[in-house]
Amino acid sequence: MFVSNAMTRHVQTVEPQSSLQEIWDLMQANNYEAVPVRDKKRNLVGIVTMADVAEAAMDADEDDFRQTITARDIMVADVTSVSEEEVLEEAAYLMKDKDYTALPVVSSADTLVGIITQADIQKVLVAMLGFTQPGTRISLSVPDRVGRLADVAQIVKQCNVSISGLVTHVPEDASVGNVVLRLKTQKPKPVVQKLRDSGYRVLHVAQLWRD
Repeated sequence: MFVSNAMTRHVQTVEPQSSLQEIWDLMQANNYEAVPVRDKKRNLVGIVTMADVAEAAMDADEDDFRQTITARDIMVADVTSVSEEEVLEEAAYLMKDKDYTALPVVSSADTLVGIITQADIQKVLVAMLGFTQPGTRISLSVPDRVGRLADVAQIVKQCNVSISGLVTHVPEDASVGNVVLRLKTQKPKPVVQKLRDSGYRVLHVAQLWRD
């Protein structure tokens, strides 16, 4: 999965001299979490988030809100951007590492082509976990050893069931990790029993999804 698969394209921008009121109106009208700032030459010079706007608005009187405070006053000028060709994990890591809610997205020619937000990544995560499709979620405790995932997949296959999603997590320095399977079945008992018979610890089984 790449940034281009999750980003919002054709996002509107503001200029450094755009007023706080203008930025607020733009964000409210389009439900934006953040807005890139570009100068007269269309170069990316900053980014303004809803948190930036809200913080400035709390300390501003009515005249300041409408005219005096501008994007230049509240934007993050040292902009970290991400390529649309970058893997999605890199964008998620940058947001976490720098405590950002959004990143401008640039093309291979370093031209602004969109924006990616935490909400965009959350949507992809929900889709990848298969939570929007009917099925069964099974959590397993699995030893961190070569071939274990292949073994689990083979067991599911033997039950003639398809895997719609698979996520793993092994804590640092741990010998056992968690595997979350999303299966295309609403009758998981044969799979669960076969996993147990094969020595795997089944932690949780649920049939939950959202329309």
